Amino acid sequence: MNIFKIHEGVISDYSNYITSFIDIADHQIRSVVEESLNNKRLYPEPLVQFNPSFEIGESLKDLTNTIALNDELLLK
Repeated sequence: MNIFKIHEGVISDYSNYITSFIDIADHQIRSVVEESLNNKRLYPEPLVQFNPSFEIGESLKDLTNTIALNDELLLK
């Protein structure tokens, strides 16, 4: 799973959705709107952060082998 490709897909889908119902007759206004869409003003850049208080614990594989986690999954 590539989170950046997922983000790109979401932005592309959203852009297609927004532009699907925009029909501006005035070419100057349409130009400004298209420029804004092309400059990605409708959505921010992805935020990537690191948590400095993160501590390494058990691996996901080890966690899935614990009975507590398996019991939770069975209840869903």
